Amino acid sequence: MNDPTSQEARPADADTDPISSHDTGSRPMTVQLGMGFALDIGAPETFCATARAADRAGLSMLGVGDSPAWLGDVYVGMSLIAQNTSNCRVMSWVTNPRTRHPVVAAAAVTTVDAISGGRAVLGLGSVHNLGVKRATLAQLEDFIGTVRTVWDTGEFVSATGTARVPWAQRRIPIYLATGGPKGLRLAGRLADGVIIETGVLPEIVDDSLAHLAAGAADAGRSIQEIDMWWHVRACLADSKQQARDLLRSPVAGMGNRSVNFGISRLIPEELRPKFEELNTRYDMSQHGPMMGNASLIDELGLSDYLLERWSIGGTTEDFITRLKELDARGVHQIAISGLMRDKIGFVTTLGAEILPAVNA
Repeated sequence: MNDPTSQEARPADADTDPISSHDTGSRPMTVQLGMGFALDIGAPETFCATARAADRAGLSMLGVGDSPAWLGDVYVGMSLIAQNTSNCRVMSWVTNPRTRHPVVAAAAVTTVDAISGGRAVLGLGSVHNLGVKRATLAQLEDFIGTVRTVWDTGEFVSATGTARVPWAQRRIPIYLATGGPKGLRLAGRLADGVIIETGVLPEIVDDSLAHLAAGAADAGRSIQEIDMWWHVRACLADSKQQARDLLRSPVAGMGNRSVNFGISRLIPEELRPKFEELNTRYDMSQHGPMMGNASLIDELGLSDYLLERWSIGGTTEDFITRLKELDARGVHQIAISGLMRDKIGFVTTLGAEILPAVNA
C-alpha cells in the first residue's frame, strides 16, 4: 500500500466543435498521466529515483515547479529528470514571464532539450512568485513570441542591439497552464499544449473545451492540434474517505486559484460567496500538502464540491473507476500534482495496476 497523502500535436480535424473535435474517432485513445513534483535540495537522490520510477511506470510527462523561495531550481530539476529517464517528456511546471527573462528561459530549456534528446517542454503560467505580481495575458503572449523568435532566427533584438544566439536549434513545445476563459483562448490561439486548471466536472470540461476551441479557431487551426492536459490533485489510500480527508487542503488551493482566474460564473451561484471567503481567508503558508486549509473548506461547506471538481482519490479500484469516467468525459490526459509523501510507491502502483486496467 502506498503511503496515503495528497498528492506532437494530434492530427487536425476540420470540425471545431469542442466536443466532437475532442472525440478520437477511429484513433485509439489511451489515458495518459503526468506528474509535477518538487526538487528537494536536501534529497536529490530521492528526486532522481522518483523520476526513474515514474518513467518505468509509463508516465508520459514529468514536470518541476518553479518556486525559488520554496524549491530547488526548476531547470536543474528538469536536467536531473532528463538524465534519469528515457521516454517521458520533461516540463517546467510552470515557469513565468515575471521572474525569468525570455532568453534565459529559452537557453535553459534548450539545454534540457539537448540533454533529454528532444523531450523538453516549456510550461508557462501566470503565478505569484517572489512577491512579484502575476503576468498579464499580454505579457505571456509577448514572452511566447520572444522565445519563438529567438528559436526561429537565432537572434535576440533589444533596445541596445541584436545579439546572436548560436544555441538556438528548434522550436520547443510551449504549454500554457491556465484556468480562465481568456487564458484558455490564448492557449488555443498560441500554445502547443495546455494544462487546464478549471476542473473535471462535465459542464466545466465542456466550457473549457469551448473556449480552447474558440481560441484555436481564431488562429485558423483545430483544437486537435493542441496537446490537452487536465490538472487534478490525487491520492491513493486504504479507503475513499481516507483519501478525501487527505485531499481537502490540496483542493482548497485549487478553489482559491479559481477565484484568482476570475471564473465565478462556473461556480454554482449559492457557492460563490463561500469561494470569495475562501479566497480571503486562504492561508498560503499552508498551501499544497499542508493541512491548514482543510478545516476552512469544511467550515464553508465546500469540501464535496471541490473534491469532485479537482481530485481523484481512494483505493486502486476507486482510481481506476474515476479515470475511466473521466476518459469517457473527454479527459484523456491528466496532470497530477505530486504532493504525496511516497511518490515512488504511488507511481509504481499507477504503472503496475492502474494504467493497465484503465487502458485494457
